[in-house]
Amino acid sequence: MDKTNYSGKYFRTSFGDIKGTKGWFGKICLLGLIMFIPIFGQMTAYGYAWEWAHKAAWGVESPMPKKIYGRPGSKMLRWGWFALVIAIVIAIIPGIVMSIGSWLSAMGAETGIYTATGRYMVVTPGNFGFAALGWVVNVAGIVLAVFACVIGWVGTIRMTMYDRLGAGLQLGKIWTMIKQDFGGIMRIFGMVILFQVVGAIIVSFILFIIIAIVLGATITPLLLMANGGAYSDSAMVGYLVTLVMTMLPVFLVFCYVWNVYSTFVELLLARAVGYWTRQFDVAAWGTKDDPLPFEVAGAQPDAPRPPHAPAQSGDMPAPPAGEPVSAAAPQAVAPEVPVEVPPALNPVDVAEALDAEPELPAAEPEAPAEAPEVTEVVEVDVEVETDENK
Repeated sequence: MDKTNYSGKYFRTSFGDIKGTKGWFGKICLLGLIMFIPIFGQMTAYGYAWEWAHKAAWGVESPMPKKIYGRPGSKMLRWGWFALVIAIVIAIIPGIVMSIGSWLSAMGAETGIYTATGRYMVVTPGNFGFAALGWVVNVAGIVLAVFACVIGWVGTIRMTMYDRLGAGLQLGKIWTMIKQDFGGIMRIFGMVILFQVVGAIIVSFILFIIIAIVLGATITPLLLMANGGAYSDSAMVGYLVTLVMTMLPVFLVFCYVWNVYSTFVELLLARAVGYWTRQFDVAAWGTKDDPLPFEVAGAQPDAPRPPHAPAQSGDMPAPPAGEPVSAAAPQAVAPEVPVEVPPALNPVDVAEALDAEPELPAAEPEAPAEAPEVTEVVEVDVEVETDENK
């Protein structure tokens, strides 16, 4: 097992793997298109990314899978569904905490009403205690959301190791892995946030320019006609319909571009987490409840290895996890061969028995020692019979 430490180079290595895949951009664009399908599209994108991350954790150097569907031994849709469930379950607690914080902040704000004359009147002044408490709870919710993301990633990679949803929700085991290399996983989190923020700024800026151009071209004639008074209700409706029909393709293109970019970031993230997990020597893991190798001082668990090593296909080499298994088999047979061969060969003279069977037992060479006595008796009997006949 390759135990190379990719600390600080997770995203660089992952990006190199993506760029090294033939037709990588087309695959990402196709996955972004599939993302438009509710639930199924997310299952496909997540499953494809984390199945590739599973190979990285096992030390299998392989490009992105050639096909999305129909790969032998693929667990893509199953693991994609499990990844969605893990993400939803992990996000429940931070969501509840942030909702409580928002509720407290709303209680701390001032409450007012509009009178019949349209005048705004303050009914109760703001409660600074509730507002401060709500701010503190919101900050705690944000911190929990950060840890929820990290726990969800590590839980997802653990789920792929055992092909069990429960393995991805073992918070104790997940936290043990995170503590072992907290700096590495937080570097991955920082890079994900950077990619998301930079990508959102760029895409939003482009979208703003497009919307400004479309709105300018659509609303300007309407405003000119409105100022001149030469417009009708039907013309107003026509312009509004034109505006909606013009903005709908722009909105769909924006969603597609964001899907493609999100899929790209998800591939980077999943592959990086796979490289981060490689340092824990997954080939030596036991069952999902056994201690990890670094928790057992100087020894590895005796429990069986994870049941799901990467499936071998035409676009990837065999997993290195099979090497220790195949190397262990000859060790049980090898000592027997040199022990049995010398007793069978030492009594046999190779120069005089070239045509003899090499598998004869060791007792056969003793026969010539008794042969002379039998021969003499036979010869005496023959001579006596010859004298009597004469």
